[in-house]
Amino acid sequence: MTSHHVVGVSTGTFVKIGAGGRRLLNEFRHAGDWRLSTKLMVGFMLIAMGAIFFFTKQNETRTTQILTDAQSRLLTSLASSVAVQVETQVLQYRRDTIQVATDPEVVNYMRLSPTDQSAAIASLLSHLGPALKADPDYRLLLMLDPAGHVLVASDPALRGENVSSREFFARGLTATESAPYISDVILADDRTSQVIYTSSPIRDTGGRILGVVAVQISAVHLASLLQSQDLVSRHRNGFLVSQEGVIMSNSVGPRLNYRSVGSLDPAHANAVTKQFGLDSVQSLGLNSLAAEIANARAGGVASAPLLSSQETDVIGFASVPSQHWAVMVAEDQAIFTADVSDLSRTQFFNAFVLALIIGGLVIFVGRAFDTTERESLSDPLTGLANRRFLREILLRELRRAQRSNQPVALIIVDIDHFKAVNDTYGHNAGDEMLEQLSGIMISSVRATDFVVRYGGEEFVILLPETRLVDAQQVAEKLRKTIGETVMESSSRPGATLTCTVSAGVSTYPVDAASGEGLILKADKALYFAKQNGRNRVVTVAEADAPPAAAPVASIKS
Repeated sequence: MTSHHVVGVSTGTFVKIGAGGRRLLNEFRHAGDWRLSTKLMVGFMLIAMGAIFFFTKQNETRTTQILTDAQSRLLTSLASSVAVQVETQVLQYRRDTIQVATDPEVVNYMRLSPTDQSAAIASLLSHLGPALKADPDYRLLLMLDPAGHVLVASDPALRGENVSSREFFARGLTATESAPYISDVILADDRTSQVIYTSSPIRDTGGRILGVVAVQISAVHLASLLQSQDLVSRHRNGFLVSQEGVIMSNSVGPRLNYRSVGSLDPAHANAVTKQFGLDSVQSLGLNSLAAEIANARAGGVASAPLLSSQETDVIGFASVPSQHWAVMVAEDQAIFTADVSDLSRTQFFNAFVLALIIGGLVIFVGRAFDTTERESLSDPLTGLANRRFLREILLRELRRAQRSNQPVALIIVDIDHFKAVNDTYGHNAGDEMLEQLSGIMISSVRATDFVVRYGGEEFVILLPETRLVDAQQVAEKLRKTIGETVMESSSRPGATLTCTVSAGVSTYPVDAASGEGLILKADKALYFAKQNGRNRVVTVAEADAPPAAAPVASIKS
């Protein structure tokens, strides 16, 4: 941004600045002849220039912290989203394994004599094949006797092999029928690809263990969850970490796989080496980060030089409960604070030039006052961005949309009859409702979207690269979620709160070409929603359409 300002200054301006600088140096040579008022003025000018620099840096630090806090919440939310997807996939693997282990033909096969088993292998594989191959992650099926010998294998070369020393056999033998064993992401026998083993006991109707079914699954699908568009488009990196703090998969590259986040003692290192089939385990030495994510039961945020010792990453993390794994999403802090630094440098450059040209204390005092009195960028009640932050983000996102020829959508959400909540339950309960609804909105949008408290009971959701139909779906889903949510009030024990919301949706460039225009159009659609029954989502086109009947008079609340 600084370079744009420099280009905008004409050559004649620089000539004038140079001539003014020479005259100023000449005046300083005769400083002893200055009047007291002149000396005071120069002194105040120098103090003002120093104050501008100081407060600009202070503002940069404060804004950076605000953005870091906001980004931390986004990263934690994104890590939670990926963790849910991983958990869902793991549960699907468990269900598939249970389906095989409890299949009547599998149970009957395990009861047969060795001679009859040999004759029935082809028929059994033909029966199980379609169900297993429906899952693209499926790679290998094994059925083992209680001693660990392979009775049936989708790879005929493995029949008769003794795998009793393999962890998936021992753990599968002791697993419960309803909770099959799922291994960590380990190296396959080819030492290159990554796999997961699931295993479960095969029991007869009396509960006697007849053997073990084990399925080898490709880990490519789980790895792909760490490389979603939401992560890649914003230069974020995803990591799947084992209970022992070992990185099993990541979006950066294979070089970080099977490296321990924190330090390991020799005994622990030997166990991890054996578990993952490695020659050795290297440590990243981030003991503080390892301690924060170890056995994580809820989302959190941390900072550490994860990818480079020269750069600090902000890291959101969340747990995968069934496996005691953790998902980390990391982003270089410098990436999302670069604009703040550029803005700070630009502000100081402009202030310095103005000081030299105008030479007046008023300008310096005004700039210092403007710097020290800048509004907060976040709403103190909900922690969301506020209206001022919205103006800056709107300007940035619309410029980006112009360059990339992408749409931008804006939703204004207003709580229906919010005044009645305050009147009935008190303002504390109303504030609690606003806080809880803020959390619902953040969890209902992408990490790349922005949720802003616009004022009172109004919120704005900015959706970059989003078409009207998609924005309508987001607004409608949010409306239904809020309408179905029962909120509890700590200020009124025993009281539960429910509410509905109305929403107006506008898009760039179809409805408006400016940020202010988008807000006005969306507000008009919101007003239409309020007039026509509330608890609904209205687009600009719907609000502008000729009325089918006389509108119902109502007062927007």
